[in-house]
Amino acid sequence: MHFYSQRSGYVESTGWTLYRDSDASLNQYQPDTNVTFNSNSGNPYPGDVMQQGLGDCYLATSLRAVAARKPDSIKNALRPLNGTDLQLQVNLQIDDDTYTKMNISIDDTFQETPGMSLMVFLAPSGMDIIWPTEIEKAMAKVMALCIAENLPCGNGRRHNHKSYADLIGGDPSIAMFMLTGIRYGYFMVSDLSDTDILNLFGFANTVPIALGTSSTNTGFMYPSHAHWVVGTKGCTLRTSNPFETNIRNVTVGDIRNQVDVFYVPADIDFSTYPTDLSCLNDPTELQGTLQKMTE
Repeated sequence: MHFYSQRSGYVESTGWTLYRDSDASLNQYQPDTNVTFNSNSGNPYPGDVMQQGLGDCYLATSLRAVAARKPDSIKNALRPLNGTDLQLQVNLQIDDDTYTKMNISIDDTFQETPGMSLMVFLAPSGMDIIWPTEIEKAMAKVMALCIAENLPCGNGRRHNHKSYADLIGGDPSIAMFMLTGIRYGYFMVSDLSDTDILNLFGFANTVPIALGTSSTNTGFMYPSHAHWVVGTKGCTLRTSNPFETNIRNVTVGDIRNQVDVFYVPADIDFSTYPTDLSCLNDPTELQGTLQKMTE
């Protein structure tokens, strides 16, 4: 499939990397090696993912969640190809009953902000761990295909940019399925009891879960935005915004006032998670402080 440029103010350069017209001075960045994970642990880490100049919070959130709870899904999906090229294996839904796997190849060229040692799109604060940027580049090609072929992963979009612009705005349930093969559904917060909300945060200690904030939200959680549901620590509920480096403590009240939806594995059974109802009245749940991301 051919990918081209000059769509929605974007320009393409060598190696299917692209940037906005106003940022035409950006440098090409080629890593010294295609070893993409932390050199000490060899694993993806949620703190490696930082949303930058593209509106793909759902993908950044999904990568944090999967890196924390299903890291082998990322390690198994991203593999070296020939030379410095890489290949990402994703899960695709073709129709209501048909699922398949697809391999997407990318080269090793990316965009760097001059003088900042920072990727333009998904990236950590440095240039040595680049798996988020690699997956984002491959996923841009996947989404362009989804839109062109009118697959469910295309979110019903009609305008096919065939560029990174195809990643703007999306659904964490689709991204997490692509990475893990786990089918996802959603729960509207308005349909959940306080106990259900606590249960979902409890499940998030072991499985990738995301949430979406309300478009009318005026609180501290960014509106119309995806967040990783980190889980619980004692009675404290924890979330992570993909363009912040911290984990934020939230309350059930915060969730009710600022969140519309949870994206969860389709087979979650609330009755299987034992809820400590005393947490609903525990003062530690009301702190609302920031903690350094330690996941």
